[in-house]
Amino acid sequence: MAATTEIIRTKKKEVLDLLRTRRRMYEAAKPAGTAGTEEEKNGTEEEERKKVVKQMFSQASIDLLMTKKPIDAGFPDDVVAKYSKRVRDVYDISVAIANKTLEYEQAVIDQYLEQGYAVDEKEVTDDENEETVEN
Repeated sequence: MAATTEIIRTKKKEVLDLLRTRRRMYEAAKPAGTAGTEEEKNGTEEEERKKVVKQMFSQASIDLLMTKKPIDAGFPDDVVAKYSKRVRDVYDISVAIANKTLEYEQAVIDQYLEQGYAVDEKEVTDDENEETVEN
């Protein structure tokens, strides 16, 4: 079980890292003087204590993952090459996110098939009311 849980944790981290990269790309492309969030404007962010909780996937979620077919919305390289570097960069990171998301979903399915259930880990703050799944 530890191996499949670690695979899920790794795949999820990879997806989140790519999403952060894409957000940084969008932020870097904002025109000068564009306001961000209140925390960005003030330069302060309230420090919250976080903890990791385990969350079991519902049977409906597993069923959806197992019946879902991946969508191939990719474009040929010659079509993508016609666009600006910024558009190509955003496209590349979007494709990477989609691929990593598929890997994460497959890891969840593999854990379910191996163990009969699938568990994910989630970081929550103290003020969020989440239940932990004990194994």
